[in-house]
Amino acid sequence: MMGVSPVQALEALQAYEPLALGANCGNGVEEIEGVIEAMHDADPSQLLVAKSNAGIPQVVGSEIVYSGTPEVMAEYAVRARELGARIIGGCCGTTPTHLEAMANALRKAAAAGIV
Repeated sequence: MMGVSPVQALEALQAYEPLALGANCGNGVEEIEGVIEAMHDADPSQLLVAKSNAGIPQVVGSEIVYSGTPEVMAEYAVRARELGARIIGGCCGTTPTHLEAMANALRKAAAAGIV
């Protein structure tokens, strides 16, 4: 989004020896998943953070509404974990309901041995 590839960002930021790095906000879950996948492929040992916004914001009347439902964010959380993220959360538009769905999905996936 800022003209730097995920791998370029990873390589540049690793010079500062961060405890964790990754991606937040952006253009929805698919973008964050792609960033996490690229960073994990480049360095599987790096602790990665994934914090997607809850969909793309839309103006509805006088309010900003995000299209990402709790179910969409729950699926994203499991995919982000499978792609290598170890710290998973949400950014713009994420509510406590989204976070609860994400946590429950991650717990369920872990219990099933998926992640």
